[in-house]
Amino acid sequence: MDAQTRQDHHVGSRYDLVRHYETRIARLRQKLGVAAYPEWCTLPAGESAAAA
Repeated sequence: MDAQTRQDHHVGSRYDLVRHYETRIARLRQKLGVAAYPEWCTLPAGESAAAA
């Protein structure tokens, strides 16, 4: 039972680390004044930035 508790704790910490880096990246993008995603990521499929 104790081993299961330790294993669950480690799994949770991995997800916390992902959230931590997601926050850091978002803050860096905001600080640099860049979009979260490039313009071409928001275009409908099959449409190019030159055609828009």
